[in-house]
Amino acid sequence: MPRTRRWGRRLVLSVGLACAMGAPVPADAQAKDDFVRALIDLSQAVSGSTGSEGLALRSSIEAMARGLAEWDAAVSRVEAGFASAIKTAAPAEAARMHATLGATYLERGRLAEALLHLDQAATLDPSLAPVHLLRALGRARLNQMEAAAAAYATARKLEPASARVAYLYLSATRGGPARPERRAALDALVAAVSGSAGGAEAADVAILPLDLLDDDSVDAPLFVPAAYVEGFTRLSQARYREGLASLRAAVAADPLVTDAALVSPPAITAVAALAAGDAAAAAQAFASVPGASASSEVQRLLGISRWRLGDHARSLEHLRAAIALNPADERARVALADVLVASGDRESAHTALLDIVRRFPASGHAHWRLGRLDEDRGDDAAARRGYEAAARAAPVAGASVVYRAIGKLQHNALDLAAAARAYERRVMLAPRSASAHLDLGGVYQAQDRLDDALVEYLAAALIDPAQASGFASAGQVRADLGDDQGAIALLTIAVRLDANHGEARYALARALLRVGRADESRQQLAAFERIQKAAMEAQRRRFEENSRALDSALREGQAESPSPAGSPKGQ
Repeated sequence: MPRTRRWGRRLVLSVGLACAMGAPVPADAQAKDDFVRALIDLSQAVSGSTGSEGLALRSSIEAMARGLAEWDAAVSRVEAGFASAIKTAAPAEAARMHATLGATYLERGRLAEALLHLDQAATLDPSLAPVHLLRALGRARLNQMEAAAAAYATARKLEPASARVAYLYLSATRGGPARPERRAALDALVAAVSGSAGGAEAADVAILPLDLLDDDSVDAPLFVPAAYVEGFTRLSQARYREGLASLRAAVAADPLVTDAALVSPPAITAVAALAAGDAAAAAQAFASVPGASASSEVQRLLGISRWRLGDHARSLEHLRAAIALNPADERARVALADVLVASGDRESAHTALLDIVRRFPASGHAHWRLGRLDEDRGDDAAARRGYEAAARAAPVAGASVVYRAIGKLQHNALDLAAAARAYERRVMLAPRSASAHLDLGGVYQAQDRLDDALVEYLAAALIDPAQASGFASAGQVRADLGDDQGAIALLTIAVRLDANHGEARYALARALLRVGRADESRQQLAAFERIQKAAMEAQRRRFEENSRALDSALREGQAESPSPAGSPKGQ
């Protein structure tokens, strides 16, 4: 089961915009936050990992319904509050009212209405840079990329030194022809990175996203059972009422809610023990539940309890019993595959997962696990298909992790165009991830799209200025573009941050030599040679240690092997 690192909750975008412009804070902030909090609770409850989640599923759905109603009521109050005043206000004040309304609608997913108000705000007061950023965000959401790029370009004119605006404009126009506007934006981005000088303060290169949940808030992709996928898909499309109706139906049919055995006193004791991490007490209590042998949920939870105790054989028995009692129990089938992997029977796990995806085509859990097994088996084509199916299965969070896996396989297969598409999607989902920008830059560099590669490397350096990788990669690209002085500035920061960064040392030595600084070049080359020698020595030691370990294991295996039947010992 995926381990969550943290759950991020998106702030209401209109609050950030209103505060930036000094306008009154809209009243929908708390209402949306309540809706999102309930959604997070539901997302965590659908795992069914302890059996205690039935009540949480029901209460979360009701809390989401209340939050959505309050959110819509708050939006209506914002509309009513501005309805008369906006007609008689001075142009600058009316612009701020339109901007606040536009941001409110944008957060609610009412894009057409949002853009009407944002465009009106931009007409009344063209100097409001945040309005142009939000116009670009809305246009990009509608896949109107030319209009989005134009809005970013307007924001660039208002904030020419802003690294964030420069990056957003460059990313919106990536792959396009070289233009003076792009060169100026790139120069602004370079200046911002050079000015950071490897400091510890990170810069932001993204607008607040419209997604309800932070995709980068988990270490592994978080999926929901197939029955919940349609509802979460509707939510991702801002079709909240439809999504809520679909989720309500899924909760009503969920075995966590419908299995009567889970409300018996022994089951309540058991689920409490499992939630507290006492798998032994949970297994004992579940076994004493009246009618345990006829309850698919009790059998599933017994299987989970035995799994946590390391008793794989009995865990598999209970999980197979749960599936026999309820063949539509996706959770039990996924858990069965996980236990088979844990027990070392990866072939049976692979077969089990293939059966799950046949029965539940929307099972992100199964597609992701199948992709991981296929990749371990060396079948990269099958792994990619599994990951792509997982990406379509509405991950609640962590879709960027899935696209990272897809992009890596495409890159390894030298399908650079496909790898770039996957990594672009990853950057869009996790814009504050330095590693996402570095990977995308690497693909662009392999495609010889050096300007686009430089943009992504510089973004990585801005996001994580304490790490050398972004500076080193950006410096090498600047050298490839013929700008040795610019390369030296970035590479010098890289080696200051990481004195053992061999590639940065070597690239710096070559750039220094080309500009006639031979003595400094020799110093960097000598440092590179020391780093390379130390790395080769470490590799040699690891090889020797591995060889000794292998020889020792072989000797122990020979010592433990029985003598052949009928042969005297020692022969």
